[in-house]
Amino acid sequence: MRAALELNAADAWIPTNLDVLSGFDEIRVGVGYRQGGQRWSEYPAHLAAIDDLEVEYEALPGWTEDLTGLTRYEDLPSAVRTYVEYLERAVGVPVALISVGPERDQIVTRRGAPRLLPEVQEVG
Repeated sequence: MRAALELNAADAWIPTNLDVLSGFDEIRVGVGYRQGGQRWSEYPAHLAAIDDLEVEYEALPGWTEDLTGLTRYEDLPSAVRTYVEYLERAVGVPVALISVGPERDQIVTRRGAPRLLPEVQEVG
């Protein structure tokens, strides 16, 4: 994710489908790669063979609450907020919106987040 955001010069991003993570005891986040005695924090695309490449994970607390009806960041369970804030630190780019359900209006806006879309005005 860090590489994609950097490549696109993103100043904010939107993690989606957080609702489908409800019910897991822990959420594992890939933080690095190992092969032999070497370690990389970015995906080692330069390797000719990745058969014995191991992914390193960090485990964060999961949550059981249903997120689909929530609209305010402050109302998200503390484990969700911890996860979102961990992702922001890990990738170095702030989260502006959080998808908490399959519908377009199931979005939580982060207070103080950069505005991603311009105001739309109806014409005519």
